[in-house]
Amino acid sequence: ESALQYKDIRCFLEIKPNMDSVEYETVFNYKVKGEYPPQSTNIRRKASSYEIEGNDLFYIRQKGRESSTKVKVLKGAEEAERIFVDFHASPTGAHCGQMKTIDAISRRFYWPGMSVDIKKWVSECSSCQATAQGLKQPSEYTPIKVSHPFELLGMDLIGKLAETKSGHKYICVMIDYFTKWPQAYPLKNKSAPEVTECIIKFVHQFEAPKRILTDQGKEFVNSINQEVCKVLNIKRSLCSPYHPQTNGLVEKMNGTIQRALSKVVGGHPHTWDEYLDAVMFGIRTKKQITQHSPYFLMFGREARYPSEV
Repeated sequence: ESALQYKDIRCFLEIKPNMDSVEYETVFNYKVKGEYPPQSTNIRRKASSYEIEGNDLFYIRQKGRESSTKVKVLKGAEEAERIFVDFHASPTGAHCGQMKTIDAISRRFYWPGMSVDIKKWVSECSSCQATAQGLKQPSEYTPIKVSHPFELLGMDLIGKLAETKSGHKYICVMIDYFTKWPQAYPLKNKSAPEVTECIIKFVHQFEAPKRILTDQGKEFVNSINQEVCKVLNIKRSLCSPYHPQTNGLVEKMNGTIQRALSKVVGGHPHTWDEYLDAVMFGIRTKKQITQHSPYFLMFGREARYPSEV
């Protein structure tokens, strides 16, 4: 049996009047052909919020008095189902909460009453319900001011987890304090060489951070780590064991990753490393405390999900 169960999604995707394709066709035909529906007296006002692009209808969402953005209008419940799976109920959706799911979908798509629908669907997601009990609340953390990407990188470990077929039992988590971009590497153990290798991988993928913040665990405080950071010109900072909230941002991300993986793998905990990259994509593309997604702050645009192709 697959670790991912979508069969429960369709049961709460009901075709309702506000998802009726008739309304879509009415606005579309008015915009394209100038056709007036027989019983609609406000079609001109309603249609003023829409534009035609190719064969698709787009909704003009106002952002203040002078700014607006166009998002694609969905025709009906089947399209909404596909979008919801992509942005919430799949590994790339990461089973994020109601507001993050609403934000991610509404930045790209529109249908009347979508916020109410998405809240209902997330609340009825069986994977989220199954793991809701016993989840720890996010840890408090002390904000640290930074002015540019990779000025400060928080680093920590998750584990010991269920051992996978590949022998992975830990996750090395890093998070950029400016963009909130998280990076995660599966590990077979938490030895100094393997943990230090994650720093090298990060540098090769992005750049050398100015400073790395960790706790005082021996996997971080050792001669190998010290030498590599010296060669890469990376400063090291250590959290006091009496003030773990100093590195609370990465600890909060640890919880986010663990909750998402738990929802994705379900009763197959030994498969978590198969979904780690997909889950990280989902986390990076959802809005954070910065009011933007880490993906947007890194690349200057929102990520394209498979359902947007």
